[in-house]
Formats: sequence, structure tokens, C-alpha cells
Amino acid sequence: MDHRDVFVQVVEQGSFTAAASTLGVSTSYVSRCVRQLEERLGVTLLARSTRSVRPTEAGVAYHARVAPLLEGLVEADLEVGARTVEPRGTLRIAMPHVFGRRWVMPTVLRFQQRWPEVRVEAQLSDRFTDPLAADVTLRGGRLPDAAGLVARRLVDFQEVLAASPDFIAGHPVATPSDLDDLPACLYTARDQRGRWTLRSADGECTHTPRSVFEADSGEAVVQAALAGLGVILQPGFLVGPLIARGELVRVLPDWEGNTGHFWALLPSRMMPATVRHFVDALAEDLAGRPWDSEGVA
Repeated sequence: MDHRDVFVQVVEQGSFTAAASTLGVSTSYVSRCVRQLEERLGVTLLARSTRSVRPTEAGVAYHARVAPLLEGLVEADLEVGARTVEPRGTLRIAMPHVFGRRWVMPTVLRFQQRWPEVRVEAQLSDRFTDPLAADVTLRGGRLPDAAGLVARRLVDFQEVLAASPDFIAGHPVATPSDLDDLPACLYTARDQRGRWTLRSADGECTHTPRSVFEADSGEAVVQAALAGLGVILQPGFLVGPLIARGELVRVLPDWEGNTGHFWALLPSRMMPATVRHFVDALAEDLAGRPWDSEGVA
């Protein structure tokens, strides 16, 4: 990612945090890019305080010159890309196993049927992979701080409480405090050291679940819930179909966990037509959160 792009976003968004959100990178990455740009130019571009960030006189002048040039480059890229031939060649996609199998692979297969000149190499794994090693890396949650990485936010998802019908029949739950004495099944990669943060229209609370089963696989945690071992807090895209079929039921439906984000990570902003077309197709397919129609609103 060009350091000038980052600087322009900080000025236009008014803060490092807002610029990081727009660009899909970490705040520390934004700060480092601006610092390196200032060191290269030998001038302070931004005046920083604990409450605000504003461009210096040099920063105002630099932004006025650079912003139109960068906008012109983006327009040129889009114009050339629109003339590109149909997608073809190899498309390497890395994705989490469960989310990929259920919600990404249908798009992959439709894409390949539409563009038969495309050869797909799909890697479905929950293990960490280098996002620079694939054409598109799909990942939920926290973004890695990797220089040159471009991220596009595809869709948000909500964590929901669920359990098997038989479990709830024997353990009625009316308020978050009722969870205190109930067994729970934890996803160790995301359960924040054994704490659940729950939110509703009435406010927020933190619950420390009594763990009886833990796994680094969301699918394994769901299997434990299906077996009646306890309550789980899992993303709607994972439990929605099971709730729709009655295999799981919502627990405290007025309360939800954290909101997560799903990202497409790309090695470069200058992406080939095949990559651009695929990411656009996936974003369109996920935009309506299809799992909402399968039991999780």
C-alpha cells in the first residue's frame, strides 16, 4: 500500500483509527506509514495530539497536490480494468474450512461455471496462512499487520447463543445470570480467555462460562452443543442452518455476542481482472448475510 494513500486517508478521515478502518488495516500500520513518509520527505505532515490529528501547513500543501493525482490513478486503473478480457488463468483462494465450504464454495463453483477459462486452487483450512501467498485470502476477525496487504470488508456476522433443544428443556434460561451455573462449550480461538460479552437493547454484560468442552474448531464446538453438552456462543453463519432445522435453538434471543467482520485479503491493490471479478461476486453473494434466512436474524 502506497504511503501517500495512507496519508491522504488520515487527512480526509480526520484520524488514524478512521483511516485504518477505511483502508482495512491496523492503526499501527497507518501510523508507521505516515511516519515513514515524513522521514522520507524530511518534513512533518501531521500535527498529533492525544485528541486529534490535523495536517500541518506542509501537510495541507502536500495533500492538495497528492490527492488529485492518486484519484486519477484509481480512475485510470478502473478504466483499464473495464477493458480487460474475460477472467482466465489460475485463481488461488485460501479460506476457513467451515465458512468456506458452506458460504464461499457456492460462489466459487458458479464463478468457474461462468468463466470456464479460470482454474481454481481452493485451500480450505482453519490454520493461519500467509495472505501474500494466495490471490485471495478470506479471513474473519482481526486483520494481520502486513505491509502491502489490501483488505476489503465483505460482510459482518453476529455471534449468537445456542444449545440443543433437549439441553434447554432441562436448563431453562430467562436472563444472562441464568447462564452462570450452566455448562458451556468454548471455541478457544475466539472466546477471549473464557469470557463472553453479551449485548441487548437493555445494555451489556460480561459472562464467564463454566467450560466443559473446549476446541480450536468452531465445528467441533457446535458438535458438542448438538450432543447436549452445553451452551455455545458461535457466529450466525455457523449455527443459522442448524437453528432453522430445529437441531439447535437460540438461547436468550434478545442478547447477542460480538459483531465480527469477514475480509478478503489481497496482495496488491493492482489486482488482475480474475481476482476483481471473483471478489465482487463473493461480496454480492454475502451482502445479504444469507444465513439470516436460515434461522439467525
